[in-house]
Amino acid sequence: GGAHVAESLGGRLVSTATRAPQERMLINVVEEMSIASGCPMPGVYLLEGESSINAFAAGLQLDDAVIAVTRGCLEQLSRDELQGVIAHEYSHIIHGDMRLNLKLIGVIAGITTLAYVGEILFRCAGRGSKDDA
Repeated sequence: GGAHVAESLGGRLVSTATRAPQERMLINVVEEMSIASGCPMPGVYLLEGESSINAFAAGLQLDDAVIAVTRGCLEQLSRDELQGVIAHEYSHIIHGDMRLNLKLIGVIAGITTLAYVGEILFRCAGRGSKDDA
C-alpha cells in the first residue's frame, strides 16, 4: 500500500501528536483537507533527506492512501502554498490517480524487465557466434 511506497523512499510517518512546529502545520493542513473533502485522513510521511519541493500520494484505495512531502516543502513553502500542494495530492487520492499510477509503474517495470532479458539474450547469442568462428 501507500505506506510501503513512502517508507521505501525513505519516508517517516509523522505522528498526529507531533510537537515540531513545521510538522504540526503539515498535520493541521492535511486534517483540514480531510474535513473539507470528506475523505479519511491519509497517513502523512516526511522525506527528511529531500531539500527539493515535492510531494506525492500513494496507495491503492482510500483506506491505505498516504501523502508524502519533502523536507523542502516544509522549509520553503508558506502555509498557503503547502495547502495548495496538499490539495493537489488530495485530488489524486479522490480521483483514483494513485491506482492508475501504480498500474503504470507495474507496466513500465515489466517492459524494462523484458528489455533487460532481451539484451542479455542478444549478448549471449552474439558471444556464441564469435566463439564458433
